[in-house]
Amino acid sequence: ATGHGHVLLWQRDNFGFNNVVVHSGEFPRDDGKTMRFRIRFRPGDADTIVAAAENGTIAEVKIRDTISNYHLLSWQAHDHAVRDLGFSSDGQYLASCSENHLLKIWMAKSYELINTINLRQEYIHTIIWLKDSYNIVAGGHYGLSCWDAFNGISVWSDDSARDH
Repeated sequence: ATGHGHVLLWQRDNFGFNNVVVHSGEFPRDDGKTMRFRIRFRPGDADTIVAAAENGTIAEVKIRDTISNYHLLSWQAHDHAVRDLGFSSDGQYLASCSENHLLKIWMAKSYELINTINLRQEYIHTIIWLKDSYNIVAGGHYGLSCWDAFNGISVWSDDSARDH
């Protein structure tokens, strides 16, 4: 991902690397600042990536038969910057977190929103699904917390950073 709102895909051939610009009109910023992205591959599907931008947009890029033949789907997932996103280990669900303390759970095939968890005071930087479960660990300024993705309840929390 570039600071100019482009997602670049690279394909290696016998002559080196060729790139194709995959561009969503939702991604560029007009103020000249660098846009931050998170990019993830869908588990078990090396032809599909998702990219999240700080304007709250998430886009799926699905490569068809060649790198220049792709499908782009984007939607406004959050009202604030998307800080991180990730697929469950079975690839069925996508989680995204934003600056406004919301953790959203999406169906990975349709991107239908199935749950929104308000992480309250937490400013989350990163999330990861626990392997073989539907719990998500969120890491932020105040430590780590683990959330049940479907019930929206806190499984555990490490608030040790609050005391420092």
